[in-house]
Amino acid sequence: TDAVTLASTGGTLGLTGNVTGTLVTLNGATTVTAAQTNTAGSTIFNNAVALNNDVTALNDVTFNGAVTLGVAARAITATNGSIDLNANVLGGQDLTLTANNGTVYATTIGTGTPVAALVIAANAAELGGAIDATSVNTTGVGLTTITNDITITATGAAGILLGALTGANTPTLTANNPG
Repeated sequence: TDAVTLASTGGTLGLTGNVTGTLVTLNGATTVTAAQTNTAGSTIFNNAVALNNDVTALNDVTFNGAVTLGVAARAITATNGSIDLNANVLGGQDLTLTANNGTVYATTIGTGTPVAALVIAANAAELGGAIDATSVNTTGVGLTTITNDITITATGAAGILLGALTGANTPTLTANNPG
């Protein structure tokens, strides 16, 4: 399967079925309304995304614009690659990030509107920005590198569960269980 590029110059790209290619590039605001599974390669979202369903790619999944989680728990999976979250991910839904053969790279998650339960399962992770969630669990990560001085905040009873950490930077952990 070849590379595929979809672009919108004024409207929103509405994905209601799979888009498959060695490299799928989406240029323009995008709404994912049906589960997206690219079984042939990587998927890149270059603008804001309303994530109303799950996204899976054989290789890498990259978000270069803000991601707003839709009406239910969401999963982003890179089967044989990495997940790059290069902008804020927000919305009051659970978020599971899985890259068992790759790395999850995240700038900020939950800034403005915290996510619910955040679970990261990957060979490795690099966290470079604030995380605000009901709960945070990185125990499924081989090794998490803290790339900046960051704050991780959890407001629910499950709190913060971190796996192995490395990096010269300091994470500030805040678990605010109101119960």
